[in-house]
Amino acid sequence: TTKTDATCGNNNGSITISWSGGTGPYNISGDLNRANAVSPSVFNNLLAKPYAIIVTDSKGCTANFNVTITSQQALEITCNAVNVSQANGADGRIEITMSQGKAPYSVSWQGTQNGQMQNVAQNSYSITNLSAGQYNITVTDANGCTDVCQSSINAPGCNMTADAQGEITKCFGSNDGKINLIITGAIGATVIKWSNSAWNGLTTITNASPGTYNVTIT
Repeated sequence: TTKTDATCGNNNGSITISWSGGTGPYNISGDLNRANAVSPSVFNNLLAKPYAIIVTDSKGCTANFNVTITSQQALEITCNAVNVSQANGADGRIEITMSQGKAPYSVSWQGTQNGQMQNVAQNSYSITNLSAGQYNITVTDANGCTDVCQSSINAPGCNMTADAQGEITKCFGSNDGKINLIITGAIGATVIKWSNSAWNGLTTITNASPGTYNVTIT
């Protein structure tokens, strides 16, 4: 009797039972069953566990076999996504924790951004510098066992509003007009670009002449 052990916790083990002598037909019973069996008889798709097997011929004579299928533990991973701090940011990350597998591990991923991988601990990795999007992660351990996960990194919603309040010039043709730009709901630093580039970055303008001005805030 021969066996092939299962791999990675799967039900892919096998047992081959061989015998000689006796009088047919033969029946296999116990933890595996087959009527009118022939030698050798192969049983596939077996889980890791002990198997007690009995081969009985037509005269009631028996042969007993005890076979144990073993397996490495299945690799399991968990993924935790940390969102980017602002729209169009690339400071998101995915934290990966391995359990039950065997080090060392190989980590690969596909997604919106390449990112960088850091080995935080023996069974923990972090993929950093990621932008918003969906990522597929595959981990392979030293036994060749693999597990996959999907993680989504999100960007915060854009709730920024702006209000420009102007004060008219005191005299016709003068350039003492004022503009106060009030920005609310912005996340992180803002970039302010005026149609008059000399004012870029300013929220208070004190030397405006009469006219219409455009401002873009990011």
